[in-house]
Amino acid sequence: GFASFPGLDDAFILDASTLARKQVESEVSKEFVYGETVRDWSFTPSEFAIAPYSESFDLLPLNTNSGWFRHLWRYKTSLESVVSFARRTRKQNGDPWWGWYRWIPAKYKNRNSIVFAAVASHNHFVFLRGGKVFKQSAPVIKLKADATDNEFLSLLGPLNSSVGCFWMKQVFFPKGGDHVGQEGARVRRTWWDERYDHAGTQLLSFPLPKVRPVGICQKLDLLGQEYASLLADLGRND
Repeated sequence: GFASFPGLDDAFILDASTLARKQVESEVSKEFVYGETVRDWSFTPSEFAIAPYSESFDLLPLNTNSGWFRHLWRYKTSLESVVSFARRTRKQNGDPWWGWYRWIPAKYKNRNSIVFAAVASHNHFVFLRGGKVFKQSAPVIKLKADATDNEFLSLLGPLNSSVGCFWMKQVFFPKGGDHVGQEGARVRRTWWDERYDHAGTQLLSFPLPKVRPVGICQKLDLLGQEYASLLADLGRND
């Protein structure tokens, strides 16, 4: 399920050069995972998030001398005006304005996660090893706190398989896109381009085989990490 909602992306989400220019401290700057960055066994970071939380994932007190405070202060009124599910603003609820709209510490205390793209044409699941924060478009799968890397990888294989993709296209709802006809229907003109809503609740019924190969998953996971590293190097050279 979801790990966190920023609430106001413009306040919390920045690129690396902006973070440096605003002198935002590295301890609150995290790689930001959202659906479009999760593809082909890899996560390719393009933006960073200000996450003012401690190592125990508790909200930090305001530090008026910090770079992250000076940046977020400019958005104070907008952050206080974010409306909750109960149609009350964060200010009305008494929520600290500098925190994220939804922050679930339990989802971060176990640092390892399988993250997936919530809306995509195909199944994209990636094993991530901590130090990142997640938007609602990139839900996470968590295992027991003592789960090994191989236990995560043994799930990653079936979830990313072509058989898994077939099952998901029968179970998940298509999102539609192009207007077709006069009735207002929204479907894709080409079937391969259809986007599906990969909902966590329905994913719970995903049928797992009793025997799950790990070796090939380890190799694909490693290749995915190398691919993401190469893309990051290209971005730095630009």
